[in-house]
Amino acid sequence: MKSLAIIVTPFLLTLAGCASLDSGEGRIIQSWKGAHIDQVFRNWGLPQRQAKLSDGNTMYEWVSSQSYSMPGSTTGTVNVIGNTAYVNAQTTDPKTISGECTRSLVAKPDGTVIEGSARGNNCCMMAIAGYCASLLNPSRK
Repeated sequence: MKSLAIIVTPFLLTLAGCASLDSGEGRIIQSWKGAHIDQVFRNWGLPQRQAKLSDGNTMYEWVSSQSYSMPGSTTGTVNVIGNTAYVNAQTTDPKTISGECTRSLVAKPDGTVIEGSARGNNCCMMAIAGYCASLLNPSRK
């Protein structure tokens, strides 16, 4: 049963990055539409990148990375023949799974957030509690 959990966990983590953004990142982005970009800075910190767009708007990007460590495991069988036990063991190495999410917001020249997006394999599926909920606009939770 332990090996099943080790196999299923990476699969679920992969699915998490592919899930719909409607209840997670979509909800987070939507909560900031109409807010002033300074409010986002106060909550998310300063962006890692920003760019002035040709229409006069500015795009801001925040990148978050996270790694998960999966322990290695050893499974085996023991065959007893007479007074001798023969062990057949298989070991898997530990693995590290890394993920990243890039969140982008676009603000008009007056600082009003008008749109946003998120991309990556480690974006929020849900914004109910914990880190993902902390990204919501606190005045619109």
